[in-house]
Amino acid sequence: MKKSTNMKKNQVKSKENVKTNPKVKATAKTISNKKVKVSNRSTISVIQLKQNGKKVKSYKSLCAASEATGVNVGSISKAVRGIINTAGGFRWVQA
Repeated sequence: MKKSTNMKKNQVKSKENVKTNPKVKATAKTISNKKVKVSNRSTISVIQLKQNGKKVKSYKSLCAASEATGVNVGSISKAVRGIINTAGGFRWVQA
């Protein structure tokens, strides 16, 4: 298949080209039914504190803290950023 002149180097025109040419990367824009998740975020380590400031436990990520405590990950994130004071009855700070 021919590449269009206005296409970028790594973009492909169809699914067939991806199968026949493994060196060409498929992008989310070129293949609509293939979900591509790209994340450049780094994980944020957090520390769970009691109301009096004593450390309860530290977690490697917001998601790990949420899963272990049952507190909503968005609430923990807001508490870490200082938007709210507590989440799930605990104070949260970035490690």
